[in-house]
Amino acid sequence: MFHFPHYYTVDFDGAGIETSVGGADAALVLVEFYAPWCPHCQHFAPEYERLALAIKRHNEKSPTEAKLMAATVDCVRHQSTCEHWNINGFPTLLWGTKDDWANHAVSNLREVMINEPTAEAVAEWIAGATQIQLETESISREEVVSLAGSGGGDTL
Repeated sequence: MFHFPHYYTVDFDGAGIETSVGGADAALVLVEFYAPWCPHCQHFAPEYERLALAIKRHNEKSPTEAKLMAATVDCVRHQSTCEHWNINGFPTLLWGTKDDWANHAVSNLREVMINEPTAEAVAEWIAGATQIQLETESISREEVVSLAGSGGGDTL
């Protein structure tokens, strides 16, 4: 089954979400729960990588602001984990603080609802929730898709 490569997202292995988030230095965490067979997820995957690259660049440029993390969970490989987090459709984006994720405070997590499945739409949602401005416009979908073909990510 096809899996879009993850260059800038953290690919959670399922059962260890709480531990993975707890050990991270990010204060705010966005997790995409997806199924590789889902056409919407396949279309959104490069957009989510664009967003994750924008987050990486933001974290490096703005060390005094709250750090963000973009992560993914494959709900085919980790079905019980997705059930544990009450995931019923794909893709589902959940947003919360590091503490909410680490303490499994599901009721404190917010579902990111967007009209268009783009990096810009999610970045706009994040800006509304945090006032953090992510620069997604400078990262093209083609740039991220070409990384998938070349097998490598960028370094700043």
